[in-house]
Amino acid sequence: MTSRVLECGDAAEDDTTSTTTTTTTTTNNSGLPLKRGSKGELVKQLQRFLVAEGYDIGSFGVNRDGVDGDFGRRTEQAVIENQQPFSTFKSMYPSAVRGQVSADFFNSNIRGRY
Repeated sequence: MTSRVLECGDAAEDDTTSTTTTTTTTTNNSGLPLKRGSKGELVKQLQRFLVAEGYDIGSFGVNRDGVDGDFGRRTEQAVIENQQPFSTFKSMYPSAVRGQVSADFFNSNIRGRY
């Protein structure tokens, strides 16, 4: 037996149950905002972004470039420097908190790129 998706106005020609699957892509903001003490893959993406932007976040991690997935003092300092001047940064990202990486900034500038 084969099944098919019914269009509006179609009638089933047999007793087969038809289903329609819809895939919705959403942005998972779990783990955001990133802040001192955060750990994991999102922090590594942030750290790769900071290194690409020219910030020195230390010599930790596998490649000794500071990318270790641990949002510590050096990562926090680089985030604060990246947010300067903070008043301008806050006007672009209203949910911004000094030294933290908000979901809107992360999703706009980092997610999927690093």
